[in-house]
Amino acid sequence: MKDPVSHSLYGAVLLIGISASLASSALAQPSSAPKTRIELASSPAVDLHFYIRAMAERPRDSWMPELAGAAEAVKKLQEKLGGGLLAWGPIEGQLYGIKTGADLGELFTRLSEAKTGPHGDRIPWGEAAGAYGRALVDAEEFFLEKVWPGHEKIIRERTIEIERDLLSKQGECIDFMLKHLGIVDPKAMVPVFLVADAPFPGAFTFRRRGGLGVCYVSCTDQHHRQSLLYEQVLHEATHAFDLASGGKSVFGQLRDRLTAAGVSQTDRNLRDVPHTV
Repeated sequence: MKDPVSHSLYGAVLLIGISASLASSALAQPSSAPKTRIELASSPAVDLHFYIRAMAERPRDSWMPELAGAAEAVKKLQEKLGGGLLAWGPIEGQLYGIKTGADLGELFTRLSEAKTGPHGDRIPWGEAAGAYGRALVDAEEFFLEKVWPGHEKIIRERTIEIERDLLSKQGECIDFMLKHLGIVDPKAMVPVFLVADAPFPGAFTFRRRGGLGVCYVSCTDQHHRQSLLYEQVLHEATHAFDLASGGKSVFGQLRDRLTAAGVSQTDRNLRDVPHTV
């Protein structure tokens, strides 16, 4: 997720302190092409979810009447989740593999009945999740007929651009990034879902089942076009590389040193280590 980073003095000092010690280990990485790869993906159901979330952040008089029920339902679910960019993580990390509105309805029904999240965390959403799932099922027919065709066209165009200009060179890009982040190639597939619209900040990476990451990037936002869109795809993929590394990286060493210096696990400076680096 790309949001403003508060650069603390101790963070800067520690980063300088570890850079030299990590340089030799980074340079020792094998020079062969990495097996880790980025794969673009899209799903009308995933696009529907993020479109409704984005709509719910806008004034009500701008909502499509046919989708207003889903927007109201997601606002109530957001209230249960609380604020913060990471609040949706336990939910959106499970969208990988979702293809239809029925899949969404089943997922949110399951979430409404669960006592803990996929990683053992306490969950606050309750029946609000089930209500949102039912609203998505009700909204799907209109969305597929009136909204998705335009979204699909945009996503297809952006997919062609990204595959041509970025992914055709992803071997070299990923090799460079893993080497200089001190990450041994995890040989992971990083799914990056392109969606037509999304709430602020327009791009997210969350842990999916199995411990790896799944990324979502809005590809129609005015700030996510061409080279900036390519940067956003790599930016989110880097969060997934971080998850796949199991803490054995520049990120992990900086987090360890911050923690040893007394920084709380909930401190934003710890969460923002990838942005600081």
